[in-house]
Amino acid sequence: MFIQPLELLEPKSEYIYVVTDAIRDMDGISVGTSRAYATLATGTVPALGDRLNRASRITIAINKLLDEFSDQTFDINSDDIIFSSWFSTQSITDDLVATKYAILTAMEQGGLETLWKGKANPNNVDLSGAYQMNFSATTDFGDYLRTDENFDKYVASQAGGDAPVEGQPSELKKLLLDIYGAMGLINDLDFINLLRGIRVDVTSGTVNLPHFLYKDENWRALPAAPAAPNVYTLSYILKEGTAQDQAAINAQLRQINVDPLLIKSLDILNRNEEMVKLIGADLRLADGNPITKLLIDAGTQPSTIARITRYSPFPTVRSMEEVPFLLVTPKTIDSSKPLNLLIYNHAVIASKETVLALVPRMIGLSKLPAFVSDLINLFQPLIDILGDAFGVGDLTELSWLRGDTINTAILVIDLPLHGERSLDEKRSANTDPTAYIALQNMAVGKSIFHQSIYDTLGLRLAVDLAQSSGRLAGTPLENLSDNAPGFMAHSLGGISGLSAVAIAQHDDGTGIDHSQLAFSSVALAKVSAGISDTLLNSSAFELTVKHFISEAQSPDYRDYIKENSNACDPAISSDIGKCYTDFVSAAQNSSDKATVLEFLEQQFKLFSFAAQMMLDGIDPYSFVDLENADGTKALGSIPILAFQAENDEYLSNEVQFSPFSGTEPLARRLGLNFVSKEAPMLVGDRNLILFNDDAVHTTFLGPTNVDEDTNESLDFQHNNYIQVLINEFFQSQGQSVGVFSDDLLETSVK
Repeated sequence: MFIQPLELLEPKSEYIYVVTDAIRDMDGISVGTSRAYATLATGTVPALGDRLNRASRITIAINKLLDEFSDQTFDINSDDIIFSSWFSTQSITDDLVATKYAILTAMEQGGLETLWKGKANPNNVDLSGAYQMNFSATTDFGDYLRTDENFDKYVASQAGGDAPVEGQPSELKKLLLDIYGAMGLINDLDFINLLRGIRVDVTSGTVNLPHFLYKDENWRALPAAPAAPNVYTLSYILKEGTAQDQAAINAQLRQINVDPLLIKSLDILNRNEEMVKLIGADLRLADGNPITKLLIDAGTQPSTIARITRYSPFPTVRSMEEVPFLLVTPKTIDSSKPLNLLIYNHAVIASKETVLALVPRMIGLSKLPAFVSDLINLFQPLIDILGDAFGVGDLTELSWLRGDTINTAILVIDLPLHGERSLDEKRSANTDPTAYIALQNMAVGKSIFHQSIYDTLGLRLAVDLAQSSGRLAGTPLENLSDNAPGFMAHSLGGISGLSAVAIAQHDDGTGIDHSQLAFSSVALAKVSAGISDTLLNSSAFELTVKHFISEAQSPDYRDYIKENSNACDPAISSDIGKCYTDFVSAAQNSSDKATVLEFLEQQFKLFSFAAQMMLDGIDPYSFVDLENADGTKALGSIPILAFQAENDEYLSNEVQFSPFSGTEPLARRLGLNFVSKEAPMLVGDRNLILFNDDAVHTTFLGPTNVDEDTNESLDFQHNNYIQVLINEFFQSQGQSVGVFSDDLLETSVK
């Protein structure tokens, strides 16, 4: 039996659930109880041992409680119960909110090193340069793209078809260069030159970001470690510990100016200004042992002790990374209009170089004066040139070819373990998606998503610090607007991205300057929630996910891997998911393998539940209700423009039997208006535009859906409209966008 909640549960809450004999199987027969549950429910048995007897006492207490309240709120008799249990839900966002507060506090006090010291910085990393930006060379977009190797290495196969032939540029790179060349023809027109042109620059550089993950042989084995002692353990010692241990802990807490009563009562959890005093503290028992010895002696697994929770929310810093960034800007700035910045999160298995696919439309053509598209429409030879350059044949609809001398800049870094941040060729999400998603150890996966969130916050903070200190002078951002940047994300990059925006917008009421991290508005291109079921229903990730689950859960499947190394050895096969599909095919002719496959299908359901339970703490679906200190929602008022493609199989729009998974459940939870052909009007400043199935998952980056018969793009118009609408959305601070054709939209909301 699999139980799926249909509503989101409250965090940090206690729940009881009950199954009665009213539940019937497919034949209409009561499912009955199990012998194990019957034993627990009828009383303690000496042979069970302490742990099972404790479970038995809890089960009996639950059923007694249900009997007492059944007449008042529900009609359940304990005699009808076939299973019951009690569980606590985890905290959501507490660790991230506390760490954000600690980072901002440390920077106000003079630097990250003012708090991250002692055990919080075991490698004695120099933190004095944290969140500093260093700008390097600035190059014309065409010259940069032509010589850049990372674009074809990390982006081409993800966003533009097959990887290029060795020594040759990819088709996507050639298309972008052709478009930029066509833009050069427009740029050479005298009246365009007089209006400052539409050419684009690319600037490289680095930003110093603290890194909380292991990069050595433990990179896949150990999650980020807590930088402070566990408050719950300290509270237990102060309540139940020996007199000697209580005296020792009391004395050590006073040495760091922490009131032991705040620890004992756990009230410190609501006071981040007190919690930060624990960062780096090495508190010991009276005999000199670490406080964790009490837990280990009580039978707790050491691997579960060193976990980041709301009781120990701050991560230990492992290194300081000089993270490469790309910044794209107009070559010339219209001084009468602000230069607005977008911070961008690329998709998983891609890289920061995907930003180059956005440059011609979002940066270059947005510099066109408002009247230019009308003039171009009258000039048929130029239309023909543009049609050939864009690879779409006849161009008859050019309303997307519009601008308003907009000044847009886009800043992007690689996600952890992507692109230039790959640890090496093998330990890279570009060659192995599970390097980032970490199916082999979901606790590590959660830490990687946390690192992604901290990186987004760190990049935003770096821009604010550089701007407020005058360090942007002489850089392409020296005329940067005082408006908060916009945030833009594609695909799975939006999972950590939207969660990061929620943390950035959150105000804990402490008086710390949260505006340093604020965003003005959010654009989401094919972003989903409900991570585990989304992955299990993804054309890109499903088979890989199922392969690794099967390998972990089935000795028979592991034997199959050994016997079929050509398809199943990652050192030989570039498509590890084929190992699983081959096994499924083999099971059609083998009863033994069919039995294994039936077992594996059950394991996939268990994985989905267990993985989502671990990842709820970073899933954007869980962050929508994050409340500020005044009771308002952190994401409640920020403008949002989102896009989806009909029948997207890469990341599903909805997942059957999983009410929280996909793009549409997230959009509904955010309160977005759905825009379709049936209802084509945008409403307010929070909308989801439903494109038809000519658009695909990667349409945001470029026209990537090609008609096999005509070899022409089916999603050329969709691509242009997505990019121009995002630009208009950000330039208006989320308040307005221009027109677009409803012929591109899905007929109606399903």
